[in-house]
Amino acid sequence: MPGLDGRKVAVVRGTTTAGHLEAALKKRSATAQIVPAENRADAMALLDRGEVDAYAGDRGVLIGQAMTTKTRTPEWTLLDVQFSFEPYAFAMPRGDPALRLAVNRALAAIYARARSRTCTGAGSGASGRRRRWCRRCSC
Repeated sequence: MPGLDGRKVAVVRGTTTAGHLEAALKKRSATAQIVPAENRADAMALLDRGEVDAYAGDRGVLIGQAMTTKTRTPEWTLLDVQFSFEPYAFAMPRGDPALRLAVNRALAAIYARARSRTCTGAGSGASGRRRRWCRRCSC
């Protein structure tokens, strides 16, 4: 991971992010030190206090936390590094077909945009690795 060598990175203990981060650092022979936190609030507090240089987690969660933290440090940025793909799920009440349809349509539009931006149609992305999620061209 570019720029993380010799840095401290907070991650919530026991999460899939912790495992993926450790594997990604090992694969790249990076020397970042993983600092386990008990929960997301603790990880953000470590970052707020300057005890770590970065906080690894789910992108959507990090955005939400950054917008609601008390310090809202303007120097924070999200790295354009993705070391795992984890789909989300929605819990909805039964008997609301209009809500279900709206959610399904929104998700379909999101997936269609993502495929059209990243899928080469040739069975692999720019990295040459096969993409598990692409259904348009059987990548």
